[in-house]
Amino acid sequence: MQIVTAVIIGAGRRGQAYASYATVVPKKFKIVGVAEPFKVFRDQMIAEYGIKEENAFETWEHVVNLEKRIADVAIICTQDRMHKDPAIKLANQGYHILLEKPMAVSYKDCCEIVEAVRMNDVIFGVCHIRSRITLSIRR
Repeated sequence: MQIVTAVIIGAGRRGQAYASYATVVPKKFKIVGVAEPFKVFRDQMIAEYGIKEENAFETWEHVVNLEKRIADVAIICTQDRMHKDPAIKLANQGYHILLEKPMAVSYKDCCEIVEAVRMNDVIFGVCHIRSRITLSIRR
């Protein structure tokens, strides 16, 4: 069985909570990258998950500017108003996406995310860390 790899976009409480799943099923899920503007949170993720320094970034833009994907999945836990751009750009690069709720702050932004997900045929889920309800969009 192949291990699913993930990059955490936003390593605050919610990003840390999603990442912790890697400690529950380490043979199935591994955190290999992090994008977080606060060094203390970024360093915590590096230490806890053994993330290579070259896969630790201050912003999600650094991740999308790489020549190739560093993970299978991007887990987006940025501030609510910041969900749209990384979701679209990461979908355009072929990352499967788990997006913390709310999906976006406007209906138009939600529609643009859905369009990018469909165009790129990636798995997409919207989730809330305290809930077991997940919305997934597949072709």
